[in-house]
Amino acid sequence: MTLDEKPKAIRPAVSIDAVAIPPTEATMKLTALVEHILVKQQGHLSEVIAEELNITRAHAKELIRFGSVHWCPVLPHMPQSREEAMSDKDRLLYEQGRAAGISQHGDNVALLQPKRAAGDVVVPRYSYLRVHAQPKRFPAAYTTDWQSRIIHMGDNFVVVSKPPGIPVVPCVCNILESCLTCAAQALKLSQPLLATHRLDHCTEGLVVLGRSGAFVSAFNKLLQQEGAVQKYYRALTRRPPPIGALVHYVTTGVREKGLPTYTLVHASQVKGSLRCELEVLSVQQVELSASVQALGWPETAYESLIHLKTGRTHQIRAQLGRLGLPLLGDTMYEALAARTAQALQDRASCCTSTGILASHVQQGTSCNSDSAAVCEQSVPIDMPEPEFSFANRWLNEPGRDGIGLQACRLVVNSENNLMGSSPAAFEARTPWWREPG
Repeated sequence: MTLDEKPKAIRPAVSIDAVAIPPTEATMKLTALVEHILVKQQGHLSEVIAEELNITRAHAKELIRFGSVHWCPVLPHMPQSREEAMSDKDRLLYEQGRAAGISQHGDNVALLQPKRAAGDVVVPRYSYLRVHAQPKRFPAAYTTDWQSRIIHMGDNFVVVSKPPGIPVVPCVCNILESCLTCAAQALKLSQPLLATHRLDHCTEGLVVLGRSGAFVSAFNKLLQQEGAVQKYYRALTRRPPPIGALVHYVTTGVREKGLPTYTLVHASQVKGSLRCELEVLSVQQVELSASVQALGWPETAYESLIHLKTGRTHQIRAQLGRLGLPLLGDTMYEALAARTAQALQDRASCCTSTGILASHVQQGTSCNSDSAAVCEQSVPIDMPEPEFSFANRWLNEPGRDGIGLQACRLVVNSENNLMGSSPAAFEARTPWWREPG
């Protein structure tokens, strides 16, 4: 039985396009679909899934191969909304199934946590299944020449120039299409590669992948040492950012209902914020490739070389967005930049109407207006007018084409020459927005 709010008769059908290899245009138009199943009778995963979702067993096996199926032998606690939507009969079966699972397996917390199915295993009656029936897909796994993306291969590590549009590590619903998996396949390795750090899926550039747990542990220790691992990025914007240091404070993991999490930038420290710093070393105007221009990008843009001093989530994207200079292709921080610009304009209008000078707004002076508006952040109000409007932009994750950001250089200083003679330096290839074709 399924444990979803919608009755089986009106739930959307599961599309076979969801597991097409390579993904088609029809695949990429599908939205996420997660099904929750209570196993009525012991059987193989593929049998149970095929029956409950009305798909073929071969289709069910593909979902298992994708890593889209998670299960546990004891039913976890049901969200109240889902429980209220169940019929009396189904609610009774759920309660009986949970009691039977605890009686047979115990109530150890680990047994209540769904884990990715390792294969088409036999699952006992009253087990819980979570099926990501239409997993998130990453076409770059198939359109990339992964051999050309291997920058360096050592005995204990690999340096890869990750293409945009694919995650470093597998996501919850897809283990086949990730940098870890694709690089290991390209190198024909018998053992899986291990992540040491990450890049956003929309970002291109250098990542270090471990070939042993000992290397991962040693590299992670280096990451904690100031100056041991130095990271440089290329960032692409419509207008040039100022040369020099850029310091802000950020709140990471900000959530708004129905929207992806993002990083909020403050000009000065607020409660719970983290200091972040980068340095813009140089800026040059570059010509973009015809294929990039076909995406609606301009003929030329400004490419900055940035030394990342701290490593906060979305740091470069958020800091440049705060200046009204969002990275090209970054739909999330374009929208946030437009929102910030509008807020600053509103504050400036408020201060003008109450006789407060613009310089006071920059310094964070209270407007003292009837609406008690407070210009709380030290951000210049002469921010250039953005070439977009928040009114017609939604706060979305960037699409499959990537954004104007590349992790282009990595310098590792290690006393024991962990990655070669210290300092060991690694350079990425030409950024994707300047590649011909």
